[in-house]
Amino acid sequence: MLAASLALSMTGLSVAVAQTQAPAQQQEEPERYGPFFFLPSQPNLLVYVGAVGANDVLNLKKALREHPTISTLILQNNGSGLVLIGLGLALAFLGLRMRQERGVR
Repeated sequence: MLAASLALSMTGLSVAVAQTQAPAQQQEEPERYGPFFFLPSQPNLLVYVGAVGANDVLNLKKALREHPTISTLILQNNGSGLVLIGLGLALAFLGLRMRQERGVR
């Protein structure tokens, strides 16, 4: 009986070890800022998915403030949306690039 309970406890231990290692093998969760996605494994990229919306400038500025390493914006499935907001996004991102080139934060 003691051997059986020891075997069960050792099995439980190996299962627990396997369960603690499983999350390291899973894909990372991106951080989301509205339609923007930031992947910690790619600290210089920000992915912009979907149509241009009303709060996108605020979401972009928040992502840039929290991740100053972002230097590249990837547009994905951006077929339509609000033109004036799109222009504001372009100006916000252009301003970031110009400040980075000058070494100003």
